[in-house]
Amino acid sequence: MKPSILIVDDNEQVLVSLATWLGALFPGCSFFTARSGEEAAEIISDIKPVVVLMDICMPGWSGFTTIREIRRAYEALDVIVLTAHDDNHYRREAEEAGARAYVLKDEAPRKLPTLLKQALCQWIFETTRQA
Repeated sequence: MKPSILIVDDNEQVLVSLATWLGALFPGCSFFTARSGEEAAEIISDIKPVVVLMDICMPGWSGFTTIREIRRAYEALDVIVLTAHDDNHYRREAEEAGARAYVLKDEAPRKLPTLLKQALCQWIFETTRQA
């Protein structure tokens, strides 16, 4: 079974860039995208992602609302906020919603690979332990 990663952002260019870049770094993973929190909530049960990369400022459900909704249904799901907003209030709200990490988009090249490796290693551990 190939691990899935869901990228949620309302900016098409961000979705394509992240999926392309991360796909090259993690060729053993499947990447899915959603343009809204509502769309993410609709597809999450079908793709069963290992980790979700979540923007916070989107039309409709904010990233915070989306995190709360999906974590209510999938308690153990790993969510990483990926945002342009360097704001302590947003950081606290993301943590309270259930995000594991808060990464600024300009820090993504430096931080995301390590965070995704950690999530994938945990998934491998859990998967092999259950087998």
